[in-house]
Amino acid sequence: MNSDSTMTRRSLLLTAPLALAAPLMLRSAAPQIGFCLGTYGMRDLPIETALRLIASAGYDGVELALMPEWQCDPAKMSKADRGRLRALLRDTRLALPAMNDVLFITTDSRGRNLERLRFAADLAHYLVPKSPPVIETTLGGKTADWPGSRDMIAEELRSWTDLATQHDVTVCFKPHAGQAIHSSARALEMLRIVNSPRLKICYDYCHMFAAPEPLEGSLRALAPHIGFITLKDARRTNTGLELVLPGDGDTDYALYFRLLKELGYRGWVAAEVTSMIWREPGYDPAVAARRAYANIAPAWKVAGLDRKSRT
Repeated sequence: MNSDSTMTRRSLLLTAPLALAAPLMLRSAAPQIGFCLGTYGMRDLPIETALRLIASAGYDGVELALMPEWQCDPAKMSKADRGRLRALLRDTRLALPAMNDVLFITTDSRGRNLERLRFAADLAHYLVPKSPPVIETTLGGKTADWPGSRDMIAEELRSWTDLATQHDVTVCFKPHAGQAIHSSARALEMLRIVNSPRLKICYDYCHMFAAPEPLEGSLRALAPHIGFITLKDARRTNTGLELVLPGDGDTDYALYFRLLKELGYRGWVAAEVTSMIWREPGYDPAVAARRAYANIAPAWKVAGLDRKSRT
């Protein structure tokens, strides 16, 4: 990881005048959007170290990674662990808008996935009982297998939404490059089939970029169904697509955040450090956290958006 703190080309674009005309009709109050960082890129850090790093870097909240190898796997957390985590969130004044797991849907995955969703829902209500975080995941599968896997995925997602209704949580799935649901069209089709207010989209433009789909088109199509947004970046190279920190790639964040304002998005965005970065030798999570913050934080001012305050 390069520790150079100078602003990237994409970050500099955030300070340039915007060519996008202001919409004719906006809500009277500027939308508030919170900025958090996921612990996905902090697998090997103690959770206290990770949360204090996120708070000191300037973020408003955290998205907790719940996967089995991470610190906050709810299936392994004791009552004391949960109590310490809740106290730590209170001490750092970090909001908890989302948690993520990897719940791939296969022919025999339903029981396992429902169990993990129950663990996640219980933890969500324990940590933030008045406003439990959304639970987001990718769904797996292969893009080419969509015709044969669509009904299976829909059937399992219906069982997820039944559980989400019982436990008063929202599940967000992420369209993901190379997976069965890889595009905005397939995501919308799945939402139509399942037809539940408990199922929403986790929007991550780098996967739309890979499709390829334009930022504005995909964001406008999915905006009414977005429950959470993750930010990582990508750039095209001679050898293919390279995933990088948000602000280090080809995404136009000036346009991105102006669109979020126009569309009235009032949720959270989370910087994500891809495994293509954190698995590299010499990776420094503190450098990555601060660089992602420096790259993206100016977007609020450029777009005229308000930031959610610390809890």
